[in-house]
Amino acid sequence: MSTPHVLAIPVKLDAFVLNAAVCGGKDRHVDNNKDKAKIAPLSQPNYTFLRFERTMVQNDVLNFTDLHKTSPAPYNPRFTDLGTGETRTNRQGVYIHWIVPRPYRTGTSTSSAIEEIPEEDPQGPDISVGDASAPDFNPAPPRWLVIRKVEKCEPEGSLPEVDAWIVESDRRQVLDDIAPTTDLQLEISPYISGVDKNISNEQLEAQAEVFIGYKAPAKDWKETFDPNNPLDKQAPLRVDLNLVSSSNQLFPDYQPHNSNVFSIVDTLQYPNPDPKGDPLVVQTATLSYYLLGWHSSDAQDIFGHLDPAGDVTRGARLDALNMELNEADDTTKAGVKHWLESKDPTRIICHGAMYNILWDIDNKPPIVPADNYFEKLNKDMPVSVGTTPMDALLTYVRSHAGPNSEGNDDIKEVEQDLMRIQKLLHARDDGVDAQNEADDIVYNWNYASTAGGSHYFLATSDGGKGDKGQPTAPDPKYIQQLAVVNSQQQYLDSLSRQLQLRRWEMFSLWWQYMTDLSKPDPQKIKPLVKAKSDQIMTLLTQINNVDTQVKKNVSNLPPGLAQKGVLPSFYQGRDPTMLVAGIESGWPWDYLQKLRARVDTQLYVSSDAPPMDGAWSGFCTTVLPKLPDALHDVCKALVQEFLTLNPNLETTPAPQPGSLVPLYHDKDKTHLLPDGTAPWRDRWEQSQAWFPLFLEWEAEYTHVPYTLQEENDKPMWTLGPRSAWLSDPKKLRYGIAPGVELADLKIQDKRTVSGRVLILPQPNFNLNTIVTQILDNTPSKELQKYLTPDQQEELRNHLTDLAFLSSPLSGFTDHLLTQVQGNHVKPTVRVPNSDPVPFPAAVDVGKDVGFGSDQLTMIGIESDLTPYGTLVPYLAADFCPFKPVTHGQFRFTALNIIDKFGQAIHAIDPTPVPIDQGPPPLYPCISEYYTPQPSNKDPTIANTVVQDRSNLCQYVQLPPSINQPARLNATFVDYFAADPKTGAPAGWRPLTEWDNPVWGWVVPNYADLGFQLFLPDGTFFREVRLGGPSGATESGAWLPFQPPPPDTTKDPNVHQLQLFANQLANADYLHSFAAMLRASLNTTAPPPTAYGEFLSSLIGKPFALIKASYSLELATGPLSNTSTIDGPKKDPDLPLLPPGSDPNKCYSFALQLGDRDRVYDGLLAYFHQSVAPVPGNTLDLGTLYTHFIPDSSSGGPKTPNLTPITTSNYPIIKPFWVDPVSDDILKAKDQATAYQQAWIDNLQPHAIGAIVDPFIAMHAYSGILPTNALQLPAWTWQKALAKMTAFFHMGPLLVTKDVPGFVPSKALQDNYDLTSDKTLLESSGIGVPSMQAGEWAWLQAYSVDKNGKESGGEDAQTKFVALGMAAVDPRPRFEPAPYAAVEGYMQLRKPIGQVVEPAGGGPSA
Repeated sequence: MSTPHVLAIPVKLDAFVLNAAVCGGKDRHVDNNKDKAKIAPLSQPNYTFLRFERTMVQNDVLNFTDLHKTSPAPYNPRFTDLGTGETRTNRQGVYIHWIVPRPYRTGTSTSSAIEEIPEEDPQGPDISVGDASAPDFNPAPPRWLVIRKVEKCEPEGSLPEVDAWIVESDRRQVLDDIAPTTDLQLEISPYISGVDKNISNEQLEAQAEVFIGYKAPAKDWKETFDPNNPLDKQAPLRVDLNLVSSSNQLFPDYQPHNSNVFSIVDTLQYPNPDPKGDPLVVQTATLSYYLLGWHSSDAQDIFGHLDPAGDVTRGARLDALNMELNEADDTTKAGVKHWLESKDPTRIICHGAMYNILWDIDNKPPIVPADNYFEKLNKDMPVSVGTTPMDALLTYVRSHAGPNSEGNDDIKEVEQDLMRIQKLLHARDDGVDAQNEADDIVYNWNYASTAGGSHYFLATSDGGKGDKGQPTAPDPKYIQQLAVVNSQQQYLDSLSRQLQLRRWEMFSLWWQYMTDLSKPDPQKIKPLVKAKSDQIMTLLTQINNVDTQVKKNVSNLPPGLAQKGVLPSFYQGRDPTMLVAGIESGWPWDYLQKLRARVDTQLYVSSDAPPMDGAWSGFCTTVLPKLPDALHDVCKALVQEFLTLNPNLETTPAPQPGSLVPLYHDKDKTHLLPDGTAPWRDRWEQSQAWFPLFLEWEAEYTHVPYTLQEENDKPMWTLGPRSAWLSDPKKLRYGIAPGVELADLKIQDKRTVSGRVLILPQPNFNLNTIVTQILDNTPSKELQKYLTPDQQEELRNHLTDLAFLSSPLSGFTDHLLTQVQGNHVKPTVRVPNSDPVPFPAAVDVGKDVGFGSDQLTMIGIESDLTPYGTLVPYLAADFCPFKPVTHGQFRFTALNIIDKFGQAIHAIDPTPVPIDQGPPPLYPCISEYYTPQPSNKDPTIANTVVQDRSNLCQYVQLPPSINQPARLNATFVDYFAADPKTGAPAGWRPLTEWDNPVWGWVVPNYADLGFQLFLPDGTFFREVRLGGPSGATESGAWLPFQPPPPDTTKDPNVHQLQLFANQLANADYLHSFAAMLRASLNTTAPPPTAYGEFLSSLIGKPFALIKASYSLELATGPLSNTSTIDGPKKDPDLPLLPPGSDPNKCYSFALQLGDRDRVYDGLLAYFHQSVAPVPGNTLDLGTLYTHFIPDSSSGGPKTPNLTPITTSNYPIIKPFWVDPVSDDILKAKDQATAYQQAWIDNLQPHAIGAIVDPFIAMHAYSGILPTNALQLPAWTWQKALAKMTAFFHMGPLLVTKDVPGFVPSKALQDNYDLTSDKTLLESSGIGVPSMQAGEWAWLQAYSVDKNGKESGGEDAQTKFVALGMAAVDPRPRFEPAPYAAVEGYMQLRKPIGQVVEPAGGGPSA
């Protein structure tokens, strides 16, 4: 084989036929498209809005698609000139569009660095954003050769057998130079020709008159590009063609926006025999098209400049561009390997084919998928709304996957298979508990995360989690230094987040100035701009200073002592996701996989191929030489391949060894024909193209009040366990308060929100990936519980048959924040690998009111969303359009799906109707998270703002969700006295990763019917047993062990533990505690296997006593209303943060701690803090709040100290935000410490004590943010349990032989070791029945005076001696008297299993 050189990249072609029949017919009185797909009018992006001229800017350069009168053809402006009534014959014909390959759709950036301020800057803080993330895209091929092969036509011979056109995609034309006969909507495309940072306003305004695209007959064309001249010196002018330069996200794929750039229209015209007549159009034809694309110079080619240093191989570049070659064929293997290893530049050629397109001037194509999908959409309403694409899909499947549902049998089976394994999509455990836990994980996916900040951890602390053992406590001076570093880092992160907001607020001011229709008043605007500029400069100064301090202090720590980690993220609710099922995506099923390219030695070659006839030989001789020299041979070979693979040949010629068919010359396994057969991807198959590209939606949002002010702020929304419908299991979520009937309130706070979203291939691809992973990785035995082997195979084979379109309702929340998404003018330009730079024209238009170069530079990259300003009218006068928290319901009022050629299907009839009537309803399948509750009056009717019919619901309910990033903080805390040295006041403070958060342990002692209390390190404290005269018996402190050192007993937590013991000594309290524990046994998780390794596992599972606190933190200051039109209220009824005048006038949210039904939750009970806490007495221990209340009807003991956790006593938490540049902080001596103390102050109201399972996390459920899990580090229980001993009280026990007298040398000391026989008193023993496991010792108590002799009296002390325990024959014997009654403790001498040291070796000083 010859040596390969050129890389052949496959391109997917699509073909669309446009004639009068496609537009609804010629008869203006008969609309054949009334119940079929519509043809959208042509609408180009309006680049006149991209100029720096006040009142001439808009939120978006693209208008929404207007479908209300598009058929029949005489009413469609795309097909008919509505002014003259004449048919636009130049717009009918065959439209060919090619999908630009993925290598040209990916950008590269040198870094993804965030803002960083130089350490030293004598000129003051840098106002730049330090942005180097603007991607640099590979320029798309600017030359395309479109070849047409006429298979047959009528009139016969009216079209030549072969014809071709050259498309110059990068050819730039100015409006004044364009011929008057040029169709501006069809023959050229508007384009932003490349924005230079020094562009003037005049030049920018001229962009609205810049077009690209050019088509010429190939036989007349000649290349004019001069590689030695820059683009602006070319004749004709050129642009640097990349897919983002147009400021139009639809540009590469929406054919009406890229005419003669990435698409052409073949009008199929031929000369009129009458020289004075207009050209004629063929009546019918069968046509095939072939496409070749290339770069006009080596420098533009993606393989023409591998690396100036010569270090990049072709294989590396191929992989970076997400392409691959077939390296398995023996014939071409060596050549391919050599090509991949080469570092020499080479060329690429793009190629694609579409065979057998049918043209009939009077009729629609035989198959029109858009019509079929229109019928399905309007008949079945296969629309679902969920929190994520997966949730929306499963919502639809649950609604339609019943055994009696209609549809394709294979697809029905796939849907039912997905239902069977839906839990496995979230968890691999088939247990109910694991699947409930999976539900919580899925619930957390409802929120989008943003960075929560950084934190320095000790290098041994495993990111602060402590899973590998307690962190080794460093030198105290380093502990203090690390604490300082973290307070500074916390302050720095807050400053950086607030800077991001202030930058956008500067842009918002600029935008409002640009859109205000009134004459600007510099005296009013300048102070606003200056104030915002001062705020940003203050933040930049602080960031500069604090960043320097952090770096300096980190450098002073010993190398490797600290490592930088991340804090928990901030979260914000995602926009709802909409899914339209049963409608196929147009993206190739393998589009996201590596693109299978070929080298020129792998092209399809056959010795049996028929030779080219004269027309084709002549074409190759006259046209192909006009292409670059390096591409002549490969282009001729590709043309021959096109002819060889033509399906009109009787048989396909057999390939030579090493030949590969091109990608897309294969069966399409996803886009089936109506008869169920798989079409060829490079054949038209009598079917009109269908490629849904974007979705436009509109909804009416009704804001349901959070409280009813006219009824003393009665809650309208409450957090509690509820189900979407009566048959569903209950889950904790916000919903309409019981007894509230929304329809009766006649709520008028309504808004229209809308958006446009691209339809991307990712949802389908992600589903395939997830299901395949489950089928591959789930153990076969477990998987067969859900799917038989036949069902598994069926799911693999037909998963790609499942057709659906999925996209978020992007912009929904933005509208509620009075912000708008769209393509709009920005005052700065992002240059690849450089900071944004202000346009001089932007400076000129705003300098008189204070928007100079420095002020616009401060905006940085925060200009993606525009404020409402004056551009969004029609807002209700009695309500504020700004909603800091979403809580309401919405219904769709428009839903249009537009394909790449302008075919449109709508789910709601766009025909105008009276306002009071409203649009026809759309009834989507609604995820349980968004489902309204049943009406209080009729459970078959949804409780919605406008009442629907029975069993129907068009409203989607959006529960409360904060509309900016927020975080539910949960941390272990303790109460500390005031610290005069640091100035810290008395109060609750977070614990560090080397502090033990446990202040005691409670271990059930089933043998004694009591509870043993231990210190945090596992030292025994005392025992309280059921029984005795008062119903509770308390042992002496520390017995049977020696008291710990005095320093331990002075610990405030020991005093707190004593207070808890005092509570347990109360009979009612003890019975309440025991009843609570019994009630929890069936719903708590078993301890981990490791627990069985410890001595105490013979007693009962331990519970840890901890203190924790919660707070609800906003990432930045609260957002504000940006609408400046007169009429609507400026401020919301309820703000996120309270105004200074009324601390209670703000949002507050309930918090549920723990959950009875979730065994993976570790909370047993919690206490409120004391009214006036002091160290050692911080908790109100008298009342236990718990989910585990015994059934009072069973006749058990009373439990007066237990209070059930219900909605009525949920802790209430309010959002907070600490302003990092408030006067108090800026004036503080140590600003970072002042900020941290202000942050800690917000923990004070919400501190609790809790009794928790140490092995699993305690969860906090807010209903507005992801579930928060707080779990003890493993070392806390590993160290404590290793020290705890399994012992229990025994006696009185009748023995036949008295115990020996006290032996002072054998008195048990601290840290005695029963595993050693020397610890036991020799030749001593207590006879007991034989034990089944382990060896036991008897701890005998003696009353001893200060001289060590057995004695009584007030000064006597209790000492213990360890005696052996011998097994005795249980048969009755009559031993001689006297007998002795003894009382003591039995303690296990050795562990049942091996006691292991916890990982990390435990703490050390």
